[in-house]
Amino acid sequence: MRKNLLRSLAAAVLCATALWSAAANRIVIKDFAIKPGETKVVEVIAESEEPVRAFEVVFALPDGLSLDPSQATLSERADGHTLSGRLTSQGYKFLAFSLDNNTFSGTSGVVFEVPVSASSDFQHSGAIEASGIVMENALGEALVELGRAQSTAFLDVTPPAAPASESD
Repeated sequence: MRKNLLRSLAAAVLCATALWSAAANRIVIKDFAIKPGETKVVEVIAESEEPVRAFEVVFALPDGLSLDPSQATLSERADGHTLSGRLTSQGYKFLAFSLDNNTFSGTSGVVFEVPVSASSDFQHSGAIEASGIVMENALGEALVELGRAQSTAFLDVTPPAAPASESD
């Protein structure tokens, strides 16, 4: 009986270790398709091992794409948080925080949405890279190594529909 208990305990520890190491602390944008001249609202997702009270991220976009930080909106996961964003020399930087030290609800899901626009001559498929990510738990402890690149969103350019030809 004692051997069975020890085996069960060892199996539980191995499973817990596997689950713990599988959890990620990252910020991602879902892959998406966009047409030249189009604007889409994209979801920014935070995944963490424990609830997060604040985060910072910089998004680098391919030429011909832009974000509108002034139109970014927090999701229902926010609890009295403030979201600030602006264009910097590194890319579009966003910071979310709570003056009351509240955490975002849950540990995975959308934290904010932001419009992405493609110029009319945008013809590039590529990636939006997230870097400079900082995530803080409820105690103010860092969950992510400062400045570590975390994620890439791949995007496809959907060619504009060809104009219908007029028949004589």
